[in-house]
Amino acid sequence: MATGAEFDAVVAPHYRASGPGAAVAVRHRGELAHVRGYGLANLEWGLPIEPDTVFRIGSITKQFTAAAILKLSEEGRLDVDDPIERHLEGYPVGQRRITVRHLLNHTSGIKSYTALPEFWRSLSTRELPLAEMIDVFKDLPPDFEPGERFLYNNSGYVLLGAIIEAVSGKSYGDHLRETFFEPLGLSSTYYLHDRPVTPKRAAGYERLGRQISNATPLCMTWPHAAGALGSNVRDLLRWEAALRGGEVVSPASFAAMTTANRVNNGETFPYGFGLAVHEYRGQTVVGHGGGINGFLTNLVHWPDQDLTIVVLANVTPFPVQQITYALARRALGLADTERRAVSLGEAELAACAGRYRADFGPVTFTADNGALVSNWPAPATRFLPAAQDLFFQEKDPEVALRFSDPGAGGFRRLRVEAYGEPLTLPRLTEEEAPD
Repeated sequence: MATGAEFDAVVAPHYRASGPGAAVAVRHRGELAHVRGYGLANLEWGLPIEPDTVFRIGSITKQFTAAAILKLSEEGRLDVDDPIERHLEGYPVGQRRITVRHLLNHTSGIKSYTALPEFWRSLSTRELPLAEMIDVFKDLPPDFEPGERFLYNNSGYVLLGAIIEAVSGKSYGDHLRETFFEPLGLSSTYYLHDRPVTPKRAAGYERLGRQISNATPLCMTWPHAAGALGSNVRDLLRWEAALRGGEVVSPASFAAMTTANRVNNGETFPYGFGLAVHEYRGQTVVGHGGGINGFLTNLVHWPDQDLTIVVLANVTPFPVQQITYALARRALGLADTERRAVSLGEAELAACAGRYRADFGPVTFTADNGALVSNWPAPATRFLPAAQDLFFQEKDPEVALRFSDPGAGGFRRLRVEAYGEPLTLPRLTEEEAPD
């Protein structure tokens, strides 16, 4: 097992003692191997991040929501194959059959409200009741027919929160508190509204170059069951062990949460219910990350090694994935990936540069001083060439770009290899990607 100093060295390059940072925890085979805070929870007061500091956890919330739905199912109060209008009276499904399952695994085709331009321009700071939030997206044309595709969807999890409220007769926050938080002793886990006084709460920040500012405001009614919870690393370690150990839902329900699903044509995708499943270095990994204004988070478990890692950061951007997997390599005694940069000519760089289509929006690569610069995974990310068709992220060699299918206008396909399942992105044509 790695030493505390070796774990510290993973986080050290990514924060300053006078700036925001992260809390991390590593548990291996039931033993707490490392837990520590790095940086400041509040810059104005100079308060340090500690293991009991409370962070917004963003979409880690989704596994709590999925577990609540499955618990209600175990109690016979709903079925995951129920049509959603059975529990959401009047929801306009039209001729489509959308089930609770479709919401759980992001295959409903319902428009995600966080993908709407007007959400960030004018809605995100408005406090609306849940029904009016749903009104924002319920009548919009679907992205696809139910079950046709996997497309990550916050609207679906807000609807799951509405189903929880309708079936339980309680608010989403109250239901989780009474069903999970209090019985499990999660004393620092909450629906993290802005107004209540919350002990040890971290402030959230945004970094643009060297400039750090307070996070852009977000009314906390909006994230709801998709991302509104707050917690600390100790509570999340307790939650993960309880969820996996049968204290939260049955073994069959947990298996459903951690089993890859299929779309209508039979193809699988690496997501269960509220949890993603993939392989890293030949080992299964189960977990979920989160991102919400001023915070980035990750909660990941390696079943074969009984290794759990939590990383909670109070600034965006922050390399939570890079840190998570580097901590895992230290804990498991795995080597870091090493790559060497080579020199490519302008024509070779131009063959890779361009815009590529991803579900979360176009990804752009621009040739710059012998490298490619991209808007993904963060603005101004540099990728160095290791070969004519292979590039790696300058600050994280684990992240690689493999270009293929050369044509007259350059490579027509890109495979992104990072920490989840590889992504294959097609090049956008000139008509699809105008100047």
